[in-house]
Amino acid sequence: MKTTIDSAGRVVIPKRIREQAGLTPGAEIEVRYCDGHVEVEAAETEIRIEDRDGFPVAVAVGTVPVLTDAMLQRVIDEVRAERGSTPAADDQG
Repeated sequence: MKTTIDSAGRVVIPKRIREQAGLTPGAEIEVRYCDGHVEVEAAETEIRIEDRDGFPVAVAVGTVPVLTDAMLQRVIDEVRAERGSTPAADDQG
C-alpha cells in the first residue's frame, strides 16, 4: 500500500494497517533503517515484575491500550487462518 511523506517528514500509516497492527493515536512506535528498508513496528512495552500473593506478575510501566474482545477475537481468527483450522475443529481438541 502506498502513502506519502509530507514536507515535515511525517508518514500517514493507512487506517487498515493501523487497525491490523493495533496502533492507536499516541502509540509509540520504533522506526529504523535496515538493509535498504525502513521498518516501523509498535514499540515494546516496558514491564516490571511484581509479587502478588506469592506469584510473579508482569505489570506494564505506564499506560497501555485496553485489550478489547474484538482485538482478541481478531488475533484468534488470524491464528486459525494461518493454521488452516476452523473454530469447530479447534473446539474438538
